[in-house]
Amino acid sequence: MSETVVYAAQAGDLVKIGFTGSLRQRLDALGWEAGTPVDLLGVCPGGRELEAKWLKEFASSCAHGREWFWLTASQLTELRTRLSAPTDPWPQATYPVTIPWPKDALRTAYEVEAERTHSTVHQVIREALWAHKPDLGAK
Repeated sequence: MSETVVYAAQAGDLVKIGFTGSLRQRLDALGWEAGTPVDLLGVCPGGRELEAKWLKEFASSCAHGREWFWLTASQLTELRTRLSAPTDPWPQATYPVTIPWPKDALRTAYEVEAERTHSTVHQVIREALWAHKPDLGAK
């Protein structure tokens, strides 16, 4: 079983703070949730209690849901001081690690749907996610 870690990941201007026992799987899922490539900023050993503490500390910068934040430069610097590169699953990687999203064939399918509905690809993906995961927070 993997070590439980608190992680921070950045998708565009938003930063996600969470915890997981399966970092690679969680980051893959975040790419889908965010609809954009996700940069892993780092991890810190810990679980639900540490995550809750950090979420409370940054609550004034909450963007949506309760785990995505619009952080100022100083807040982001403070968060980075708490993080280190994980030993698993990318021991030789340089951080931050960008998780590519989505696969080319799938992206093409979303682009076709976006053109058909006169939407952006991100709007199409978010609508698909919200239809299946209403607990992700406010749109």
